[in-house]
Parts: sequence; C-alpha cells; structure tokens
Amino acid sequence: MNGRRGTTFSKGKAKNAKYTLKKLWNYLYQFRVLLIISFILTILSNVLALLGPSITGKIMNEISAGKSNVNFKNIYYYALLLLIFYLLSNIISLIIMQLYWRIKLKMLIQLLTILQKIYQTKKML
Repeated sequence: MNGRRGTTFSKGKAKNAKYTLKKLWNYLYQFRVLLIISFILTILSNVLALLGPSITGKIMNEISAGKSNVNFKNIYYYALLLLIFYLLSNIISLIIMQLYWRIKLKMLIQLLTILQKIYQTKKML
C-alpha cells in the first residue's frame, strides 16, 4: 500500500517492452489512417495556436508606436488574423477529439467482442 486505501502501484519496468509495443502496434495498425490524420491535425492545431503570440506581439508593436502613429487598420487586420487562427485551432482540436473517440469506440467494440468469444468458449467447456 502507498498510504492510499486499496491502491498498489508497481514501480518497475515492463518485463518485455519491445514485445508489448509490437503487440500494441499490431492492434493499432488497423487505425493507422485515423492516427496519421489526427497526428497531422494535432501539429496543424498547435502551429495555429503558436501563431497567436506572434500576432499579439505585432499588435503590441503597432500600439507602442505612439498615440499619434497608431495604425488601426493594421491592428484590426492582426486582430482578425488572431481570431481566425484561434478559431481554426479550436475547430481542428474538436475534430481531433472526434477522431480519438472514434478510435476508442472501435477498439472497445473489438475488445468486447474478443472477451465475449473468450467467455463463450469457457462456458462451453
């Protein structure tokens, strides 16, 4: 026990990590297209989110030019870009979440099917 009721945690390495990763890859291989799409969308979402601070810096530079030299046209342009990039980033994040849920659901259905077959074979014995 670790001071918590009913919880024990193993503090060791996996006995055969290579075998475990190979088995996991064989199981996830059928979802490779969805995983690749979600990986690419994750990178795109993060790039769009990281552009925000850069654009905010440009807005701050426009504002710090001085009271009489402020170019509001540029500020509105950068603010619109900022809004678009953050909206796109959030929409892509929602799509990624849907892809992950789809993968999880398919994996769960497969696992339940396997467990049902195991249960039925043991029941017949």
